[in-house]
Amino acid sequence: MAQLVLSGSLAQGTRERQFLIRKKMMTIGTEATHDVMVSASSPGVLFSLVIQDGYCEVLPSRRLRINGNSTIGRSRLSSCDRIEWDGGSAVYLDNEIAAAAQHVEGVSLSRALEVLQNLSATLQGTGALQAGLHQTLDALVEFAGAEVGYLLVENAEGSGWALSASRAIGQESGDVPRPNRKELFSNTILKEALERREPVYVENIIGHPWGDAESVIAARIFSAACFPLCLGERTFGAVFLFTRSPGKSIRRESLGELSLLASQAALMLASQAELSNARRENARLKSLVNAGDGEVALYQDSQSPMVEVARKLEKLARTPLTVLILGETGTGKEVVARELHRKSDRAKGPFVAVNCAAIPAPLLESTLFGFEKGAFTGAIRSQPGKFQIASGGTLFLDEIGDLPLELQAKLLRVLQERMVEPIGARAPLPVDIRVLSATHQELERAVREGRFRQDLYFRLNGATLKIPPLRERREDILPLADLFLKAAGCELPISPDAREALTRNSWSGNVRELQQVITRAGFLAEGAEITLRDLELDSREVQSAGDSEHWSSLEDAQTAFTRDFVRRALERNGGSRSLAAASLGVSERTLYRILASEADPKTDSKADPT
Repeated sequence: MAQLVLSGSLAQGTRERQFLIRKKMMTIGTEATHDVMVSASSPGVLFSLVIQDGYCEVLPSRRLRINGNSTIGRSRLSSCDRIEWDGGSAVYLDNEIAAAAQHVEGVSLSRALEVLQNLSATLQGTGALQAGLHQTLDALVEFAGAEVGYLLVENAEGSGWALSASRAIGQESGDVPRPNRKELFSNTILKEALERREPVYVENIIGHPWGDAESVIAARIFSAACFPLCLGERTFGAVFLFTRSPGKSIRRESLGELSLLASQAALMLASQAELSNARRENARLKSLVNAGDGEVALYQDSQSPMVEVARKLEKLARTPLTVLILGETGTGKEVVARELHRKSDRAKGPFVAVNCAAIPAPLLESTLFGFEKGAFTGAIRSQPGKFQIASGGTLFLDEIGDLPLELQAKLLRVLQERMVEPIGARAPLPVDIRVLSATHQELERAVREGRFRQDLYFRLNGATLKIPPLRERREDILPLADLFLKAAGCELPISPDAREALTRNSWSGNVRELQQVITRAGFLAEGAEITLRDLELDSREVQSAGDSEHWSSLEDAQTAFTRDFVRRALERNGGSRSLAAASLGVSERTLYRILASEADPKTDSKADPT
């Protein structure tokens, strides 16, 4: 259980120095009614400790210093963080370190905590792990009164132990002797500690059962202590300390401090292992999404209509042109935009995406262009807009067709002048950006109807990339499904009937829907493969895509698809005809006629082209 350890002099009436953090919230103050009573220059509550989601956070009631940095805000604590206030201080220990510290008291605990706090600062720097391990080993050698110390860690293959750091009196810290020297340390003592997963201490090797061991004699050991570095079920390494001078033993009274410091070394190695695993996983996912296995690169050698899109993308990426990306919802317009940015000479700059349809109109202007302090009620500080944030890189305006007319004029001016004027600013600011935009709407039609400025349309449409819907490139469905399963870390195969259903489905939600369906199936599948039942596909969508042989003409097929597509839009918008019509870029009247034709096949759904 985590602990709060008080430093310095104790408050009158306080006898304990170590306090277990047993409650979800614990108050620290100067009164006996507080959970922990401490000394302070002024009375009252100093701060509270809150345990939430496995973490400990400090909520100051007055100004504190955490590791020397002044704060009055909520802060998450790490093990060995020092909390200071006027008149006192304390150290927070997490579960692992607290368990090792429970047998250390008084001056020994204070000395060990001081080392741990220095370690906490060391671990913030570059090369932090190795520096921290050397620092830990130095402290262990000093506290133990040892003459030689070695830190061993698991080798890369996981099949043995390799020297990571060494320390000897009269020798520079960190100099690791050649590992083929047999006199380094005792394998007999090391093996015992690792097998028992607990410290081994030999005060005097003379007369001890291990005194005749070849490795003990070769290393000339008189007294030794070996601490396995364990965390949970895993052993990360060991610390081996010993003396050679006859009559000079490892200090028995220091074993508590040594266990505490060894626990910190185990935590450092565990954190490094987790970080390395996270970096490897991140690199794996990046390679899937961005490199040769990515969604766009997937089409390089296929027969998909996306091949031409990928080729055009390669050419456009190296130009400064604005690009308008067209496609239905879920076709992957943002994926294409990110690929354009990644392959451009702006790749090292920021990529900032804004969904114009997702931000309420009153907030969209301040989001895009920023505002100055005091520009309107609630503007308590200046805030840069997305144009400023994206300067030096790429700004992606998704669903540009939903941009209000009054903001279209301001956007046009920014594109023309390359200057942006935040709300309340006295003068415009220069921006260096490339603008990419996307929409599922027919902008040319919106221009004709007066819903979109023609001059802005020409500015945005330096070049066009049109992404075909998934139903028009069924050869991509199975490769994409396999890609999404790999990205999710799922290795289950897809059964033949499930693969057939995937290719027959109409995919009104396009690539996004496919990704959701196959990822969910991969996680929830109960057998050795992903079955048709695991996919949980809507039978109507599979039917509409697979029954083309029952359509008597192209017109019948188009009518059936239109009805199905409208029905899907209604479902996505909770049955609201107005929202469904807006998402499809048609009038409510047109939507009504399509639905009426479904009820009465004699009704002509094409009667109203608007």
